[in-house]
Amino acid sequence: MPQTPDIPTPAISRRRVLGGLGICGALLSAPAVTLPLLPTPAQAAPVPYALDRARSVVAFDIGDSSQPIKGRMPIQSADIRLDLDRLDRSTASVTMNAAAATCSFPFATQTMRGPTVLDTDRFPTIAFTSTGFQGDILGGVVSGRLTIRGITQAQTLRAEIFRQRGTEGRDALTVRMRGALDRHAFGASGMAALVGPSLAVDIIARISRT
Repeated sequence: MPQTPDIPTPAISRRRVLGGLGICGALLSAPAVTLPLLPTPAQAAPVPYALDRARSVVAFDIGDSSQPIKGRMPIQSADIRLDLDRLDRSTASVTMNAAAATCSFPFATQTMRGPTVLDTDRFPTIAFTSTGFQGDILGGVVSGRLTIRGITQAQTLRAEIFRQRGTEGRDALTVRMRGALDRHAFGASGMAALVGPSLAVDIIARISRT
């Protein structure tokens, strides 16, 4: 069971994603230390986990420009149910607080929340709901529906799950989902002269078994 180093994401590079129960070990910045995977009895259903809102966040990076914009967005709520022995039975639903999103400089924050991009006065949240998990404990992806500005599109994210450092078993975990999306597909086309259409997202949800 690998222990992960600090995860080098733009907005949370000083935060530590704790522990390791790796689903997908890509892009780790240092070698992992292998620990035994603890067996658990067969579950009748996926196990529900509660979100730690204070330590959960979405980092984003709008690239393809001379002045890349980085920022972060709080996770408002999440319904995550995991079966770590049969990942195809797992589900995840995450709601993000777009109205509280911030960028690396104030003008970008104001414009991003404005009517030409996220239009948070009318659409204060962004939601992702999974439709399926693929893979196993060694690697996987999650497919789902992403809703921005009231527009829903299919989206696929890489998925990782880590056991939090200092804990045993599977009671305290960190779920990480990463991917890229075309913001124009959701009508968030403002600032086109400054930044490109591609938006990289990195969701970090810290959860505890309920």
